[in-house]
Amino acid sequence: MHFVAALDNVPGMHCVLGLQENVVTGMADGYYRIAGKPACTLLHCGPGLANGMANLRNARRARAGIVNIVGRQGNAGRCSGHAGGTDARVCDSLK
Repeated sequence: MHFVAALDNVPGMHCVLGLQENVVTGMADGYYRIAGKPACTLLHCGPGLANGMANLRNARRARAGIVNIVGRQGNAGRCSGHAGGTDARVCDSLK
């Protein structure tokens, strides 16, 4: 979330929240087609990128300018009060 907060401080950049990756990639494609300016998406690696892949394919076929930033959420601050399972092992390895 630090990255998203930093983007809000960039002059000329307007961040729009999309609640699902398919929506986000569709908005980015539509923005380029209407405004003629490149759009940027912030997607979670794995399922997030996979959910938006169909729209990204359509955008590529239309030669739409989209910058995709793909990553994963950091683990900092997630270790306190974990319920166990995989997250517990990850958190224990971070200590």
